[in-house]
Amino acid sequence: MKEFILPIIAFMVGLISLYVDSKDKKKKWIFLFCLIVTVSVTITFNFQDAQKNNRALSESKKKEQKLYQLLLNITANTNQIPDLVTFLMKVGYTAENAEKATPDKVNMVINANNLFNTYLPKMNPQSTAQIRIEYFPKDVDGRIVNSTLRNAGFNLSQKKPVNNFKTNAIWVGDSVSDDEARFVALVLFRAGVDLVTIKRFENGKGIKAKLIQIGASPTNVGKTALPLNSIANLKL
Repeated sequence: MKEFILPIIAFMVGLISLYVDSKDKKKKWIFLFCLIVTVSVTITFNFQDAQKNNRALSESKKKEQKLYQLLLNITANTNQIPDLVTFLMKVGYTAENAEKATPDKVNMVINANNLFNTYLPKMNPQSTAQIRIEYFPKDVDGRIVNSTLRNAGFNLSQKKPVNNFKTNAIWVGDSVSDDEARFVALVLFRAGVDLVTIKRFENGKGIKAKLIQIGASPTNVGKTALPLNSIANLKL
């Protein structure tokens, strides 16, 4: 905008100066006022530009710091995980997705896996055995997710997908604990599933009381996936 305003002001001041009589004090004040306006507008635009540049520099530094922290976390874990692609495939990534995983994704999976390992001992086989999971696998290695959930004691029933949308939602019954819902979400999260919603059924009683359904909601398409801390602090 300043590219248009400043030249216009300069033109107006120059035009006024052509008609200002140097002996006429009143007109000289008009000319002086125009000069002051020009200087003020110039300073304002320069100040705004400086603020804009400072914000851009600050954002750039934040991104660099975030990337640095990601790389530090990944590097710190490479002693235990020498082959990150193999690691991603072991937790549920397909070979194709594992090879294309960004440092940000790898970092999230590492953190999710660490959290998963803290929740695994909390799973009570007597409780999980009573919970039925209906799963409609699509974009992850279903075998890995299936075996992980079954090893935790859940009664898993794999279903054929009813739509072409990626898995993005979990629904749970009223008798499913927050820890059990959180555990299932972590299994999917570390396998690369972008979950958008985790919530209870509108009517989660009766035959749905001990049901967890993993699938896709069309209303979630295009929405931002839940970050790991939202799953870690999940309360239903």
